[in-house]
Amino acid sequence: MKSLFLIFLFAFFSSQSIAGNIDSSGKYVGKIKSVAIGHWGHVGVQLDNGVVCNGKKVVLLRTDDPLFDAYYSLLLTAQTTSQSVEINRITSSDNHHLGYCTIKYIALGDLSEW
Repeated sequence: MKSLFLIFLFAFFSSQSIAGNIDSSGKYVGKIKSVAIGHWGHVGVQLDNGVVCNGKKVVLLRTDDPLFDAYYSLLLTAQTTSQSVEINRITSSDNHHLGYCTIKYIALGDLSEW
């Protein structure tokens, strides 16, 4: 019974780390599945491996963010080159965006300084 429990625990945590889920601080490390313009005037970003935030498969990059151009360029680079990104501070959005989470900071690769 103890062996079965340990196997289940290992399988659960292994699948969690492979999936690249958003952790409690709002951090995601993984690939970008798609980038789409037109989500209520913003850019929708689908994270890889079925990762969700607030029950939605898409997070928003707001076009009114002062660093929008740099973030958007980095997202497109990551998607086209299949590189991983580190997105920090993915937070719940206001009701104007139907509960989508929004992106605050992005790095190409795993930036250990954040």
